[in-house]
Amino acid sequence: MSQGEFLYTVELVVILGVILFQLFHTLKVYRQTRGLRRVFDKLLLVRNGYVERRFLGQPEEIPAHMIYLSAGEEPPSGEQYVRITLTETDGKNEIIGHIKMAVNTYLLNNFGAAVNFGIIRDLVDREVESRDEEIAQMVPVPLYLGLAATMVGIIFGLLSMPEIDGGNFSSGINSLIDGVKLAMTASLTGLLCTTFLSSIAYKRARAEMLRRKNAQLSYLQAKLLPELIRAEDTGVSGLKASLDHFAREAAGIVTKVQEAVAHTGRTITWQNEIISRIERMDMTKVSKANLELFGRLEGSMEALRNFSQYLGSLEAIAAHLSQFAERTQQVGLLTEKVGSSLEESRELTRFLTAHFDRMEKAGTAALRAVDLTESHFEESIGTLRNRTQQSIDTLYTLTDRTDATLRESFGKITEELKAVTARHLDEFMAAYNKAVPQFGQLRNLEALGSLRETIDSRSGELIRRLEASQREVSDTLRELTRLLTGKDPVKTSHRKWWETTETILRILAWTGILLVTSGIILRYLGYLN
Repeated sequence: MSQGEFLYTVELVVILGVILFQLFHTLKVYRQTRGLRRVFDKLLLVRNGYVERRFLGQPEEIPAHMIYLSAGEEPPSGEQYVRITLTETDGKNEIIGHIKMAVNTYLLNNFGAAVNFGIIRDLVDREVESRDEEIAQMVPVPLYLGLAATMVGIIFGLLSMPEIDGGNFSSGINSLIDGVKLAMTASLTGLLCTTFLSSIAYKRARAEMLRRKNAQLSYLQAKLLPELIRAEDTGVSGLKASLDHFAREAAGIVTKVQEAVAHTGRTITWQNEIISRIERMDMTKVSKANLELFGRLEGSMEALRNFSQYLGSLEAIAAHLSQFAERTQQVGLLTEKVGSSLEESRELTRFLTAHFDRMEKAGTAALRAVDLTESHFEESIGTLRNRTQQSIDTLYTLTDRTDATLRESFGKITEELKAVTARHLDEFMAAYNKAVPQFGQLRNLEALGSLRETIDSRSGELIRRLEASQREVSDTLRELTRLLTGKDPVKTSHRKWWETTETILRILAWTGILLVTSGIILRYLGYLN
């Protein structure tokens, strides 16, 4: 690829990018012009509502607490509600929303005061003109991009031209012309887009917007101004009512002030009369009268002191009398307590007498119970003694029989074993004597001797085992007898074992008698339920 072709390719890519951006920008501006055209599709409508007076100082809270009346509905009564005029719209356009917010804020902040419609019109114009100015500045952008693309094409064409003295000068001129033609395409596209936006889309949208804006302002001027004037009149009427109320209250206040002034005048007149009378009096006579009065008072001071002491003595006597009365009351209370204590002592004496009677009866019953229990225990001990003696006799008889039987059995087993062993030895010797002697087997004589020794040793071992078993059986019987009787039958007599058992049984019997007697006494006295 030559340098000219490379530059042409780069220029083509740049020009195509510029054209695509022109088309995208044109589409974007066209949408904004349609939005400008539809700003006032839904007009701002004037609505009257009621809100509480406590929200008047909070404009941002008023729209949320407005009360709108439907057809035929009565307005809320009471002085706490006021009528407020606001604007509403169903439009979704961003500009109309900003206009509604600005107008409502102005109306709420100037409630009760004179409202200038020119300010409302300026609010509407400012919002619309800001968007109009933004679109107007964006309309010629495609044309500027086309001019820039033309300059880019010329630059790329000049870069692709060869040297003037070269042989490819004509081809360089052709490359320059091709680049300029391609760039002029972008310029033409920009011119067409700008012409479409400025002459068709923007012009028509702006004309439609101005027409609807005028209709909106006319509507606000026709509907909103009377409501604002009425609100202003309402404010003036309220001010007039407040002034009338103040005038009525002021009349009463002035009357009260006049009465107070008249009373003050009369007081001053009385004071002047008193002063005049004092001036007309002879001060010398007054002084003498005062001196005489003071002299008499001084002479009677001693009598007043004595009278004061007399009053003090009377107070002390009264205090002593009150103390004596209190002590008399305490003596009466003490007498009542002594009487109650005597009554309680009598009741205690009766209770102790009855209690001792019960204890005597309980002792007699306990003695009877002890005698009865002792007789029963003696009978039980006798019966237990007889049965125990019979069991011991039976056990000794069984032990003797078992020992004799075992000894007899083991004796029979030993005799039979000896007989069998002797018989086998005799048979063996007989067979040996009857057999024909073979001298070749003489060397086995030594083995026969060892065999006999083995038989003798095994027979002796079997006998020893039987004797050991017999001894173990005897020991087992002796141990069983010792465990049953508590003593060795050989070393301990029957009388000593019985005396020990009898002593233990007597101790247990007396312990049971004491426990039963104690329970009967406690139950009789009422300590056990």
